[in-house]
Amino acid sequence: MSSHRSSKGRASGTLIALAALALAIPMTTGSALAAPASGEVSLSLKTSTAKRITGKAGKGAGAVNVALPIVDLEMPAAATVRTSETVKLSSNGHSARLRSLILQIAGKHTAISAKLGKRRLIVFRAEGAPQIDGTSLALRKAELTLTDKGADALRSRLGLDSLSSGRLGTLAVDAHLNVSPPPQTATGSDVKQSGQPGDKQPVDPYAQQCALKVKSKASGSAAGPAPAPVLSSPTTLNGGKVEWGFSGDLRFYVVEISGGSLVPIAPAEVLNPPLPAPQIGPFRFPAGSGELAINDPSDDSDDQAVVNGQGEVVLCNSPHGFRVTLSHPTVTIDGANSRLTVDVDTNMSGAWTPTQRVDLATLDLDGVNPFYNENAKSVTWADLPVSLTAAGEQALQLCDPHVPGPCDYEEGDPLDPLTVTTSTASDVAWPFNAACTLGSPATASAWPAVPAAPLALPTLGSPSAVSSGAIKWGVRNSLRNTVQSVGAFNLSGGATRSDAVDMSGAGKFFTWPTTGGEYEAGSPARLVLHGTGTVGLCNTTHGFGTVLSNPTLVIDGANSRLTMDVATRIGVSWTSGRVDIASLATAGMEVSTTPGPGAGEETVAWTFPDLGADNAPGGGDDDSDSANSAVKLTAAGGSALALIGIKNAGTALNKLTVSIVHPTS
Repeated sequence: MSSHRSSKGRASGTLIALAALALAIPMTTGSALAAPASGEVSLSLKTSTAKRITGKAGKGAGAVNVALPIVDLEMPAAATVRTSETVKLSSNGHSARLRSLILQIAGKHTAISAKLGKRRLIVFRAEGAPQIDGTSLALRKAELTLTDKGADALRSRLGLDSLSSGRLGTLAVDAHLNVSPPPQTATGSDVKQSGQPGDKQPVDPYAQQCALKVKSKASGSAAGPAPAPVLSSPTTLNGGKVEWGFSGDLRFYVVEISGGSLVPIAPAEVLNPPLPAPQIGPFRFPAGSGELAINDPSDDSDDQAVVNGQGEVVLCNSPHGFRVTLSHPTVTIDGANSRLTVDVDTNMSGAWTPTQRVDLATLDLDGVNPFYNENAKSVTWADLPVSLTAAGEQALQLCDPHVPGPCDYEEGDPLDPLTVTTSTASDVAWPFNAACTLGSPATASAWPAVPAAPLALPTLGSPSAVSSGAIKWGVRNSLRNTVQSVGAFNLSGGATRSDAVDMSGAGKFFTWPTTGGEYEAGSPARLVLHGTGTVGLCNTTHGFGTVLSNPTLVIDGANSRLTMDVATRIGVSWTSGRVDIASLATAGMEVSTTPGPGAGEETVAWTFPDLGADNAPGGGDDDSDSANSAVKLTAAGGSALALIGIKNAGTALNKLTVSIVHPTS
């Protein structure tokens, strides 16, 4: 197998010292080709005069020596050495425990992984050629370094912000097999080699999709999946889909770099581009079964779903001799326990591991809101962040221990985002009656496309907290005019309107007070500001309206935008979700700074003007002059407002002003 590895750079800087304490802990990891062994792994960790990580095992002024007993050894090919004790690192009252260290040695390269909390990751690497004979392995004074991932994981646990990767000290290994090593063709309960007398040559079950031979067959040892949650009053699915590409980098590597292929097995599909162009994904698995529970459609935090996808996708890299098959994914939406479960079947250089069903990845629902379409008969969670689990890493086998080096497929590594849609036959009643009550029985003539999820909020470099401010926006003249004449404005949660009597015409606006945010002064300045409150704009006579709530405003160059919860209704038909509703052009932005309102404070205001057609007093729907507005409807905003006819991306929207109160000292 030619393992897919990245060229991740290493952080620069001086590495601080690590002193260590070894504590006994049982070793449970084993291997079919490993044999009992004795000896020890010695880490000589250099200390620093600037900051020290201390431990009871410290010896001498310049280094700390840690000795870990060896329990088993795999030879004579690329060697694996397993230890049985824990390294404890301590600093200023903080500590971290590195458990069950495993050394994987290939040529001059050694990767040292350990369990830290619930994760296993490569903490150290070493460079140095070992001496290997039939029963022993020796490595002397190999240069030891702390990896990027090791530094990242230890930094917070030890309370050392300056900890960085780099040279650490030296590594020595003295390992001796207690018995003669098993022959390479040995059989066992979990390894079956081909070519033995009386054995039938195993055949790769995906040989038709990926022409690879099988030299050996091994039972996988990855942990099985967690049980499915019990949903509260669920509705059975009658459709849906899981869309996911696993890893764009791996797809590109397999198809474009290696000359391999992505082969779908129905009903799974490999999406664009169309044939005859190379199929590079992502993948679509239609839902075959599942359940959905919407406990409160006005609050999506308790939604649950289990979506069972159908079909298989074969990632075939026959030129480099490996295959990964992903089958029958199940997406579980269950708060912090959300996850992706998949059947994984691999052939790595002729070593076939039959299907293992594993919780391949965790799904992060923090800050992710579903989009309710078709009266919540269709619910979509778009672009969910996906992170590989330990079981996923073990089942995939994409990080080849025989080729040490940075790898993109270790526990905790991000994979492509995932989108899942559920479909049911059951309508859900409009949940926002307090904001927009309509008597019309009209129904939607067409449903909008599912919008993209909001962009992730930017991370500001050196922000100061914001506790006071406001977002002022008129939305669109034409919408306010029709509501003023034949409808109602229903405001709650602190939202207000600029004119208590007449909200029609140019220059009128609603105000959403802010709950907090972050401001980074500079040129240009950056801002993330969170607002609260609800504005309902309801055309009660003609039976349509929209509810706009909880805005977040971002000023961040070309990514400046307004994000809101948007629920839209025509008669009994409705949609709801959180979207980036408007883009904000900073080229036309006006900035003002005034003293006060309190001592030691100043008010900073940013105004995004509307010079487009909708700024006219009549507020018509002519979008011909939209190019001159600094506030424009996004494609996602068009999906969210489609039922009331505001749907074309680029449509001019009203002037928007945001202000904050900022300390001057």
